[in-house]
Amino acid sequence: MSTTRSTAAGKVLEVLSAFDREHPSQTLSEIAQRTGLALSTTHRVVAELADWGALERAEDGSWHVGLRLW
Repeated sequence: MSTTRSTAAGKVLEVLSAFDREHPSQTLSEIAQRTGLALSTTHRVVAELADWGALERAEDGSWHVGLRLW
């Protein structure tokens, strides 16, 4: 585990960095797999980011970068 991921801010950055041109929309499981975070941790971080508007959930259940970051 990197030192960055051991902090709350590091985990947030890990989740946000999972999104790129090749992966603009992902399921929670895909985010967890790409970040290496536990699914429960990913769920908690994604929920907080969604509450703030940084991530949005599509009707198919996938997540993408929210308007607040744009």
